[in-house]
Amino acid sequence: MLSVVVAIPTFGRTELLWRCLESVVALDPRPREVVVVDGNPEPLDIPVPLPSWVRVVPEPNRGPAHARNTAHRALAPRPADVVCFLDDDAVAPTGWVAAHVDRHAALPEAGAIGGSIVNLTAGSLASEHLHRTSFAPLRTDEGPVRFVPSVNISYKQRCLDEVGLFDTSLTEAAGEDVDHCARIIDAGWDVWYAPDIPVGHHYPTSVRGLLRKQRAYGRGFARTRSLHPELPGADFLDKGWTRTLAGTVPHVVREGLSAGRRLGWPHGPLAAACHAAYRAGAVAERTRIRRAGAA
Repeated sequence: MLSVVVAIPTFGRTELLWRCLESVVALDPRPREVVVVDGNPEPLDIPVPLPSWVRVVPEPNRGPAHARNTAHRALAPRPADVVCFLDDDAVAPTGWVAAHVDRHAALPEAGAIGGSIVNLTAGSLASEHLHRTSFAPLRTDEGPVRFVPSVNISYKQRCLDEVGLFDTSLTEAAGEDVDHCARIIDAGWDVWYAPDIPVGHHYPTSVRGLLRKQRAYGRGFARTRSLHPELPGADFLDKGWTRTLAGTVPHVVREGLSAGRRLGWPHGPLAAACHAAYRAGAVAERTRIRRAGAA
């Protein structure tokens, strides 16, 4: 069996982290080592003893990309064949590690393998909307895709050695995984989606939290398209203000109507608000990029 380690970044979600760690401690077979990178200003108050193969590494919060890289460096003295990344608001089933390892053994061309996501807060309209729109997979069956989110992902160490880690200039949880997947594909590896490797995920349950997340996703969209002009939608960065403003209102209305038809009428106005927030974040970041380029 291939050797495997797990990296978990955490910041500001202590209660969810304990649920995550409870699931990690119960993994069977267990990973060789787990590293939690703690970006909280105060050390974690660990309510129960952790096994010796789970380590907590503190560092000032610099975003999830930096935390994942720190976790990987902490694991590097004893490199494993497969590195799994799990977010602190996720819960892994008992066979999660084994499923990732088995898929890597069967797919030598897959540099990254991402699994599916189960909404653990489905009773919230905001949570379910985010799950069914922003986290909808690019395909429903197994196979290569352009992108899988880092909440549930694993890499061959050989792929990370070749491609490198996450871009720490992408400081938010928005776009750093898109950029990483694009670089993996550019290097000739596959990014593989495996829907039968699920994790549970706690989404924001308030509309305010949902819109804040959408603004961050919009900023991440603009950043990743500036780094990877081959990605869909990159022409947005070249549009003038007139075309941008003229296209925003019909786009927001169209997406609201579409979501209402597909997902049910309560999702219509929520989708319109989300797309407006997303566009606002993307436009703000595009402005920053243009100003930085002109400086």
